[in-house]
Amino acid sequence: MRKLWIDTDTASDDAVALLMALREPTVQVLGISVVMGNVSLERAVRNALISVERAGTYAPPVYAGASKPLYRDTDFAVVCHGVDGLSDRGYADPILKPETGNAVDAMLSCARANPGQVELVTLGPLTNVAIAAFKDPAAFRCFKSVTIMGGALRMPGNWSPVSEFNIIVDPEAAEAVFHGGVPVILAPFEICTGESLFLQADRDRMAAVSEAGAFAVTLECIPSELAAEITAALKIVTIGIGAGPVCDAQWLVMHDLLGLNESVPSFVKKYADLATVVRGAFSSYVNEVRKGEFPT
Repeated sequence: MRKLWIDTDTASDDAVALLMALREPTVQVLGISVVMGNVSLERAVRNALISVERAGTYAPPVYAGASKPLYRDTDFAVVCHGVDGLSDRGYADPILKPETGNAVDAMLSCARANPGQVELVTLGPLTNVAIAAFKDPAAFRCFKSVTIMGGALRMPGNWSPVSEFNIIVDPEAAEAVFHGGVPVILAPFEICTGESLFLQADRDRMAAVSEAGAFAVTLECIPSELAAEITAALKIVTIGIGAGPVCDAQWLVMHDLLGLNESVPSFVKKYADLATVVRGAFSSYVNEVRKGEFPT
């Protein structure tokens, strides 16, 4: 069984990633460290705990980490994920509580106790990971690998024409991790993107499969009011994004295996300013729904 430690700035896309990891029988998540990024640290911790509860399997410890980048001001992605990071759907506060310890210390302790066995998976800015590499390089090098959802190598980024969000929020931290002595597996923006015409019937089917399916299909939507604003801003005659009945069919995005990033329809990518496009997020679960393979 693969052992994972997940570092996340939990908003809607990361929430689905956590859901998938915690429901995957071949993976054991040993711990979750939280960093600011998509939303503030406080909101990201709350969202991570909500995601763990919604997974309905087991509850790895959740630790709060860095509340700001190493040297820069914070740059939240509220425009993508809503104020609360979960599309402002009004989810109740979680029953679970975060651990009292520090995320960096917990991460290093896990690596030290399982040398060469734990894969570190990062879904947000790399601030926590960089601090771990600085604080105890020997313990940090006990991680088997670091899989990073970040960067844009062969296409424009999702936060500006030349930058992907997870890297640009704390580029100094990213540089430290790339040179931290642990093998890096990079999942850049271009291999995580893709889109699908996702009809209301698909959404209904997914929501009916299980509570987890309903959670994923609900939080991974841009509210209809925001979709209307996007339509007006981009001067597109009709486009549906997320839950709202803006048109008969709805454009939703596909994630890679860990649900790591956001996308928009290809025609929006082509004609809109990539630095200002509002990017939604949607799980690759939708493909599984169509094949009847969504996990119950």
